[in-house]
Amino acid sequence: MNARVILSAVVSAVVIFGLGYVVFGVLLHDYYAQETIKAKSLMNDPPVLWALFLAQLLFTLLLATVFERYATIRTVQGGAIAGLWMGFLIFMSFDLSMFAFFKMSTLQFAVIDGLLNTVMSGVAGAVVGFVLGVNRK
Repeated sequence: MNARVILSAVVSAVVIFGLGYVVFGVLLHDYYAQETIKAKSLMNDPPVLWALFLAQLLFTLLLATVFERYATIRTVQGGAIAGLWMGFLIFMSFDLSMFAFFKMSTLQFAVIDGLLNTVMSGVAGAVVGFVLGVNRK
C-alpha cells in the first residue's frame, strides 16, 4: 500500500464524515430518529464518533486499494461511477440483510438508507479518484 492510497483514503474519509454529518445528522435527523425508534435501546446516543470515522476510513481504504491496484481508476468521474456501484452493492446488501433479520427496520428505510449510502459512496469514490490522479502523467 503506497502513500497515495493512504492519502486518498484519509481525504475521502474526512469528506464523507463531514457530508454524513450534514446529511444524516442535520438534514435527515428527524427521519432517522423516527425510523429507528424501535432500536433506541440498542443505539449509542451520541454515536461513538471515532468508530464511525474508522469505519469510513476502512471503506475509503477499500475503494482506494481497488481503484489503484486492480482497476486503475484515477479520475473523478471514474471514481464516482465505481464508488456508486461498489456502494450500491455493499450497502443495499447490508441494509436488506438488516431488514431480513431485524424487526427494527422497514423495507422503505432499508432502501432509503442503502441509496443514501450509495450516493455517499459515489462522493467518496470521486474524491479517491481525484487524489489518486493528481500529478500523474
